[in-house]
Amino acid sequence: MKASCYTKTSPNYLQAQKDALELSLAKQMQAVNIINDAYEMGDYTREEWLKRKQKREKEMERLRNELDEMEQMVKREEQYTNEERTACILQFMEQIPELKNARDKNALYRTIINRIIYYKNGDTIKIQINFK
Repeated sequence: MKASCYTKTSPNYLQAQKDALELSLAKQMQAVNIINDAYEMGDYTREEWLKRKQKREKEMERLRNELDEMEQMVKREEQYTNEERTACILQFMEQIPELKNARDKNALYRTIINRIIYYKNGDTIKIQINFK
């Protein structure tokens, strides 16, 4: 199978990764608050408190840097023009007849389709296809 237009840097994938980083950052911030509270209660010595706090702050800085990079990647990927999307669909149309394996065809479909939604109302079925 040839290279596709969309990769694991598609906006939806990147947004999910960004959300996971934000959750990790929130947990680290909560951990710093707990460490500070424990120090105030006398559970940690000053040295132990500083060591634990610095460890968490170092991890928070790493997560913030990753988040900044991820946000930039999301912005770049969202800027696909209609011409680029058309080129991807044309590339898809050229490649699909060449593929014999169902797994490869499915992977190729995933390069242009974001989601397929089925609506059923009695005997009526409506299908909505959201393209990338």
